[in-house]
Amino acid sequence: MQCQLRGRVQRKHGLFNNLASWKIEKLLEGWVPELDKRACAAVLATFQRKQLSQLVRDTVAFMKNLKFHLLPNTIFCEICQCPEQLFSRLMKEQLVEKMEVEKQSRMLTDEQENELIIYLSMKRLDGQPFQLADMDRVVRTLFQLAVSRMFVYYFAKRHPDEIVRTSPREYRRMRLQYEDVQTYISILKENVHCVLEVLISNVDDSGVWAFSDGGVKHFLVPASIAQDVSSYGVDRAEGRISVCAEITLSGECVKPLIVTKGDVTEEDFLLQGIVQGKQAVVCSSGTGNLNSDLFVRWLKECYFPYFDAKRVTIKQRNALAILLTDNCGIHTTDEVKKLLGQHNVMMISFPADSTQFFQPLDCLSFSVLKRAINQSRGAKTKLTPAQGILDAFDALQKATSIKTTQAAFRIAGIDFEVVRGSIVAKIDVQRFDNIIKKLTADNTMTSGPRPTPKHKSTKKPFGVINADYLKKK
Repeated sequence: MQCQLRGRVQRKHGLFNNLASWKIEKLLEGWVPELDKRACAAVLATFQRKQLSQLVRDTVAFMKNLKFHLLPNTIFCEICQCPEQLFSRLMKEQLVEKMEVEKQSRMLTDEQENELIIYLSMKRLDGQPFQLADMDRVVRTLFQLAVSRMFVYYFAKRHPDEIVRTSPREYRRMRLQYEDVQTYISILKENVHCVLEVLISNVDDSGVWAFSDGGVKHFLVPASIAQDVSSYGVDRAEGRISVCAEITLSGECVKPLIVTKGDVTEEDFLLQGIVQGKQAVVCSSGTGNLNSDLFVRWLKECYFPYFDAKRVTIKQRNALAILLTDNCGIHTTDEVKKLLGQHNVMMISFPADSTQFFQPLDCLSFSVLKRAINQSRGAKTKLTPAQGILDAFDALQKATSIKTTQAAFRIAGIDFEVVRGSIVAKIDVQRFDNIIKKLTADNTMTSGPRPTPKHKSTKKPFGVINADYLKKK
């Protein structure tokens, strides 16, 4: 009998409608004309494989999401095939749980919460967005009350029409110009296109000690401007360990230079299984940051030996290598330009405020690096300099795998192709078109008030910045 009924249902309503969904569709028929009963019944029928209590909760939640949850209890009882008393008890328990959560999370009065909304709106007008991490400090200052770290999430949910939670990108001190993008594309086509992939690399340094630097910064902003703002200022903590890393289009990672704030003995290295100069070159500076002298040391001890060996491998001892870098002062000193020219290396710098688009390390590799460091540290709050170096080196290996590195270059608009049996660089024009569209949308959305940059930014020349030294050679 059951098989005959199922056959009649399928002949009448289609092969993809089962008996359970047909019964539910019949129950819903006539109650809400605008409800898509067929689609709704198909989803509700899949819920029937769950436990009864969870089935009831999921069914009510699903109908509530469709704005049709005020149907009679008898309809829900038929769908879930449960007694009406059980359904009523489950709904009462759910209501009590919701009230308890609301009670626990509610630390401020309506007047205080309204005052807090006004406060964050005023901060927005002053160009200082309200960061979620500041909630405890602000509430303590305004109302002399202490709130839990979860309060900010409940607060945002209680006022969805006034405020929203967002996680924007970091504020750029200058807008990237469309003309600069076009010029940069022309430079790549002229100097990088069809160059052997092993000869193209990108170098940059990153601080990796600060825990907060690798995470996404979240803000509360007025709901009225949620779609108009895409970026805010974010204060970065100074890193006590810096990594000078270089990746190549072929998916390799050149030996890095790791800089610490404090001195580390060779015995400390050995206790961590690190041999100085083998896995990495480790040195110290007063701030733990890379400087021009250390960058020159990295060129001499790591970069030049690596590419000299590559030239021997490809049997082109005088092949021109390409080094992509930003316009940071320590990367573009006269000494650096001269050294690169002597070793037949062309240095190409990116336009101002464009590294998030064009620098492969910034596009992907460094975010993977910092995420790997945070995951490896777990709950550790204090590490010795040697342990920090080991963490940094281990994370760099994960961040510079072949797939990750090639993906980073691809995001930056530099892909590769096979030409006459050799792998060479290919400039992805379509990728640059997408970057230009993103740039146009970004500049349109950030037309409102923005925070004042910490340092005055000056526009520097970009492109081939050591051409004179190459010519002299």
